[in-house]
Amino acid sequence: MALAVSVNVAHQGTYLNIKLSRPLELLELRQLIHAAATDSLGVLGGAVNVDILKFRGDAAVLRIPSDHAQQLWAALSMVTNFHDTPIKIVATARDSLLLGLTAAEPIQV
Repeated sequence: MALAVSVNVAHQGTYLNIKLSRPLELLELRQLIHAAATDSLGVLGGAVNVDILKFRGDAAVLRIPSDHAQQLWAALSMVTNFHDTPIKIVATARDSLLLGLTAAEPIQV
């Protein structure tokens, strides 16, 4: 007897590697993500759970629920300023597996 296992992809995370045009503090990045989601997607978009897994001033790895990944990616791409200062966010990689995302990054020694 075979055991069938189904996975609900909508509840899995999508990993997004982003680069910022200028460095931010961790709390500022959290505020920026929330503001971008709320401005583009409304109150419900601002309620999407985003985990910041890795942060380095001008770069971060985010985990987003898969069913909201495309919308949040678009919202982040449309950001042009934060606290009246120009900023640009570029998503450099997206994957459903964290290992696949980090494998694309060069190893820094």
